[in-house]
Amino acid sequence: MGTVRKNRKGLDNSTLEAKLQKGEICSVQQQYMTFMKWRDQRDVLMISTCFGDGNVETGKDRRGNTKTKPKIIVEYNKGKQGVDISDQLSSYMSLRKSLVWYKKIAIDILCSTTVVNSHILYQTIVEKNMSLLQFTESVIRALLPSENNSPEVAVNIKRLKRHSILKLADNVDQTGKILRKRCHGCYMNLKKAV
Repeated sequence: MGTVRKNRKGLDNSTLEAKLQKGEICSVQQQYMTFMKWRDQRDVLMISTCFGDGNVETGKDRRGNTKTKPKIIVEYNKGKQGVDISDQLSSYMSLRKSLVWYKKIAIDILCSTTVVNSHILYQTIVEKNMSLLQFTESVIRALLPSENNSPEVAVNIKRLKRHSILKLADNVDQTGKILRKRCHGCYMNLKKAV
């Protein structure tokens, strides 16, 4: 099932040339295939081997009249939903232009596509409406370590204790001059210069 271009070979000309009003359907069935033209805002050409040309109620308009769509269109939109979201998000790609193409694909699959697919699965299983941004933030929060048991904090505290600055007792020689050792970093730089 999918959309078809007008200039494709083998399509029925009578269906293609039919002038339709909004909501009207013109269809032809050949063996197991249905070719349909439906007018909404513009003409939509669909081809399907799964569904016929039947209509399905999709809700009501402001006046209370029932709205109907062809079953092919409804099923196509259900299947196309994830692809549409990915297409919309592709304009917001956060990849650097200097990356090699295969790295771009890997990062895109890991970051964008996986998050979109898991968001769709989450909404179908949990049945809770959550925006993609909120879902992404919750995934990031779950992946980051909590503040209480972060190993980085413990390591930094140990480093601070080991490398703390201490006031050394002044050593004074017989002339009254204060003797101090050279800084290790300065001493190494001095050795390199000589």
